[in-house]
Amino acid sequence: MEDEQAESGQYVEETALETDLSLLIPDHYVSDIPERISLYRELDNLHNASELQGFRNRLEDRFGPMPDVTEELLGTIRLRWVAQLLGMEKLVLKSGKLIAAFVSDEDSAYFQSGTFARVLEYLKNHAKDASMYQRNGGLRLKIEKVETVLQALAIFEDIAGMTADEAAELTSAKSEPLPQAAPSATS
Repeated sequence: MEDEQAESGQYVEETALETDLSLLIPDHYVSDIPERISLYRELDNLHNASELQGFRNRLEDRFGPMPDVTEELLGTIRLRWVAQLLGMEKLVLKSGKLIAAFVSDEDSAYFQSGTFARVLEYLKNHAKDASMYQRNGGLRLKIEKVETVLQALAIFEDIAGMTADEAAELTSAKSEPLPQAAPSATS
């Protein structure tokens, strides 16, 4: 299995997200409770960018422009796609901080991968706001001053060197590795 992971560039099956942000479909946007529950279920089962875009289009066609909290909610799907590709098992976005827990297996080929090299390159270039530490036997990335899901998404897209839509295609296809980190000018 580890050989498959190294070959595909994907080391995490799914990324969990914990946050203190208000991420929802508000009742003033979709007033019918069963309808909202159905929409949440549908959202939870989206697997790629075209499905997410279709969901967004249907919402806006039926209910009008989305409120910001719903934009953020949809952003969580995209954030998890990129985080999954970056080898992050769990994200915590609370109190203006983003903490990402990496693959829990310390011996994973992930830590020798180009994907992890991209994370290290980001750390080197953003030492003021980003740090790495170990807790409970696992490696964590902490990034300060992250207030929204969409801000976290932009950071992870920068690290990955691709958009969330591209990451979604890779995580659903499970076939192509993440682009390698570009050598820095200081190396």
